[in-house]
Amino acid sequence: KGFAFVCIYTPSGDQNKTYRDSFLRETIPAYVAQYKAPAIILGDFNAIDEIDDRKSSKTTPPKIRLPLLETLRDLVKALSLTDVWRDIRKNEPCWTYLCGTSQARLDRIYCQHQVKFSDIHLHELPLGDHRPIVG
Repeated sequence: KGFAFVCIYTPSGDQNKTYRDSFLRETIPAYVAQYKAPAIILGDFNAIDEIDDRKSSKTTPPKIRLPLLETLRDLVKALSLTDVWRDIRKNEPCWTYLCGTSQARLDRIYCQHQVKFSDIHLHELPLGDHRPIVG
């Protein structure tokens, strides 16, 4: 049986919004539908699905953040995905992207309900602005 691993990178920035939304709402579900095995979707989503997944000294108006929230939530709902970090670590912060005073949880592991992880944690790296999640 096995698993269908889907490793992704979604581009950031307002100029990529249409592509990113289409990728999350259409491309990933179409790809997962091709396989009979439960999916594990992981990578740099460059999106958040909860307001608390972003922390910054700058204030971003909610109307700018909501499309990111809705698009990622649509994917999670459409594929019946579990957020592995939230499932295991509950409300513990998970800042995978660090830039100055800004922090966000952009890197994620989702799995379909048939898949269970026993643990998950952040891995510190000496270089780069992202911290990988290890599950």
